[in-house]
Amino acid sequence: MKYVAPFLILGLQLLITNEAKDYSNWKVIEVTPTSLKDVKVLLQMESERVLFLNGVSKTLGSSSTILTDSQDMLKANLANAGIRSEILSHNIQELINREVVNKDGIINGQLSWDRYYNLTDIYTWMDELAERHSKFVKTFSIGTTYEGREMKAIVISKSGETKPAIWVDSLIHSREWIAGAVGTYVIDQLLNNDDEEIQNWLDNYDFYFLPVWNADGYHYTHAEARFWRKTRSPNEGSSCIGTDPNRNFDYDWGGAGSSNHPCAEDYSGKGIFSEVETAAVRNFISSISDRLDFYLSLHSAGQYILIPYGDSNAKIPQYKTYMRIGQAAADAHARRNGTIFKPGNVVDLLYTASGISMDWVKDKYHTPLVLTYELRYIAAGLLPSDEIYDSVVEFFAGFRVLMQEVIKGIPEKDP
Repeated sequence: MKYVAPFLILGLQLLITNEAKDYSNWKVIEVTPTSLKDVKVLLQMESERVLFLNGVSKTLGSSSTILTDSQDMLKANLANAGIRSEILSHNIQELINREVVNKDGIINGQLSWDRYYNLTDIYTWMDELAERHSKFVKTFSIGTTYEGREMKAIVISKSGETKPAIWVDSLIHSREWIAGAVGTYVIDQLLNNDDEEIQNWLDNYDFYFLPVWNADGYHYTHAEARFWRKTRSPNEGSSCIGTDPNRNFDYDWGGAGSSNHPCAEDYSGKGIFSEVETAAVRNFISSISDRLDFYLSLHSAGQYILIPYGDSNAKIPQYKTYMRIGQAAADAHARRNGTIFKPGNVVDLLYTASGISMDWVKDKYHTPLVLTYELRYIAAGLLPSDEIYDSVVEFFAGFRVLMQEVIKGIPEKDP
């Protein structure tokens, strides 16, 4: 039996437009397909913009999760389709309330990884780092957002920016706060950890960080609506705001796994690099592309180490090498706290996604190592503040492994 799509679309539109600034009584629902017919129905729901937090599982008996404020209608449609469902969270606002946001400003030039920080605090911290380490650290702007905010980056370079380059970005999807915490922790360790291995990295590589990729959206998640994902640019002919910046890059733009509907969470935009933010990142990455050895984009959630490409599960020439590296990093993450990460192709582990930044970098510049991380979470991509420190420390354990592999060299194709 087919479900009634308008009910589901109505519920999702409320999420996408973020009319509700309080998420009290929003539900997280787990759905479990037990037949290929169930999988087909769930994929149809996903195509019509029902928000599956980790994509639709195509494995029978394996669950997917949905975030909705329309529990009764959604449950009825699932029941009509004969799909088993279970409510995991009756009130996602309770989890949001466990995300402590800093209210003290930046004290002694330090962040504390037991809380989240707003845009002003993160930018202040970056500037203070650059002042304290002025001989080899500087902040700079790679561009200006639609709403006029600076896209502030930081470079750590002892070479005068002549060494091979490492790029790390976070918060391209503005609601993924833990990604920003992890990115800032990596910066902190590079500058405040005297470990000989880390110091060797600094002697041989230039590190570039864009800690708050989507500055407009990130500000909005703090000021207005916690689950905002996209940019904040208007869309002509639509009341819906924003483009998914990670569907706006020039690799299979507009293909499967993106939407041409401005209200959709994965709206690909009116054209390739239509967003001023994606164009700014394009321009800067292009300027360092001949030195770029490692591109890393931090997201949440799901605990995945994703390798190109997102539009197909066709294997890249370095597939076995990437999988070996990903598993080695996953093992290092697990040794720290027992958190399990899984490496693999985007399509194999999550869903089809076209126009994503990682794929553009890999295809255009053939950068030796290109990865996207999906970090740990509790529900709906959220992570309480009391888990931030464990998350950043376990990530850095795996980051060491990734850097070791970059230093050894990544082959152009599997041996």
